[in-house]
Amino acid sequence: MTEHRELAIAAMQAETKQSIDGKDFMVQAGLAMPSVTIADSLPATLRTQLLQKFMTSVDPSLCLDLVLQWTIGDYPQGMEYSSYYDPQSPWYNVFFGSYAIRSYKPNGEAWGYNGGKPDFAEFLQIPKLDYNVFTAGQFGCPPDKMCFDVTKSVQSSVAGWDCMRLDVDVPSGLHDPARSLGHPESFVVYGIPSRKLFSSREEFEKLCMHGMMYMCRIPQSRIDPAVGQPITLAFGALCLDDEQGRALLDEIMKALTAVYLPLGPGA
Repeated sequence: MTEHRELAIAAMQAETKQSIDGKDFMVQAGLAMPSVTIADSLPATLRTQLLQKFMTSVDPSLCLDLVLQWTIGDYPQGMEYSSYYDPQSPWYNVFFGSYAIRSYKPNGEAWGYNGGKPDFAEFLQIPKLDYNVFTAGQFGCPPDKMCFDVTKSVQSSVAGWDCMRLDVDVPSGLHDPARSLGHPESFVVYGIPSRKLFSSREEFEKLCMHGMMYMCRIPQSRIDPAVGQPITLAFGALCLDDEQGRALLDEIMKALTAVYLPLGPGA
């Protein structure tokens, strides 16, 4: 275990403790939002809350509070960076976890739903922001390379959850920290990418990812009355669209669905 890996795990655990002890809206609502890790991911997740004031400062249409919980690939043996950066790893550009969304839409509906029906275009504004701004953007990705775009999607439903299998173009987070500093605190969790990773690769290159997203409206009867707004719970992952990536996606989704499906509307 490298010192930077130990630091990353400690930082993730500290941020998560702060969100829970500070009673983020999922704690206030009395709703579970479990941590999920798998073999070869970091053995910790990071949970944090972003309130409406911040969200609308990023995008005025995002009238919501957001709790994110996620993790990334582990640090390769002896390395000071996550496999998230490694183009030769199935974990390249992968993070996975869950979102909880507290909606303040004027029509009173849960985020990702309109007229009582799932609206994935609305929901996908969250992962789009996550990939373009919260991840690649924090590493200094220029706006013209923030390329999140759904190229193919198929909707379905499982056990009361609305689901989407999708192909998406996203910006890579691989970058040269000497030139694209972004937010230095981001390196605490991800580590600092080695320059050897840049052979024949472009910073913030466009990648084709394949993934699954699940979302559901939590019945208002299960939400503590202190939290009056509707809440959407979602989980999923995007992985590289190749054989290794799809195998990793299957492993991630098996772990996530085992924990989250029982928390759906019928719970």
